[in-house]
Amino acid sequence: MVQLIFSLLMGLALLAALYVLVFPSPRARRGGEAIIGARQALTTLQLDLLPPEFVSRLFSAEDFDYVAAASSEDTRRLFLRQRRKIALLWAAQVQNQVLNLKRFHLGRSRFYSRLSVKAELSLALRFAELTAICRVLRIIIYARGPHAARPAVHAMAGIADRVCAASAKSLDFLAASRADGLSGGSAKSQAVL
Repeated sequence: MVQLIFSLLMGLALLAALYVLVFPSPRARRGGEAIIGARQALTTLQLDLLPPEFVSRLFSAEDFDYVAAASSEDTRRLFLRQRRKIALLWAAQVQNQVLNLKRFHLGRSRFYSRLSVKAELSLALRFAELTAICRVLRIIIYARGPHAARPAVHAMAGIADRVCAASAKSLDFLAASRADGLSGGSAKSQAVL
């Protein structure tokens, strides 16, 4: 009878372990989604929105000077209106991606990367600076046009680069710790065999 009860308990334990492996907890899924979202935000910022040549071209006064010299007043107004819309959309996209990174760092990063208090405070200050500059930048673009916002754009791009570097270190740390965990586990299992 004892063997039957023991066998049933072992079977239930195996079923429970199988259930946990097949259906991961919602918290684990959200953690994975947060890391993926942060990685996508970081990639979007670094490769799509913040390359220096793209930013300098978007906020260049040379295009406006060319259009102003070679076209009518209606064309100049249309060009300025379209460039303003594009610059405002760009600033909004930068701000959204920065907010995605900020959410990751506020909600998940401290559980994974064990940032020091000094690093967390520095990163929080940079996020606050970046958010404020994005807002000011949007106001300048709306009020005076994209070519007038160049100093704010360069300040924002510099801070965003530092935030991206800190975020990349956190995400790289996560990838390295996961790889170490996987390789360490396989090495132990091979040593047992």
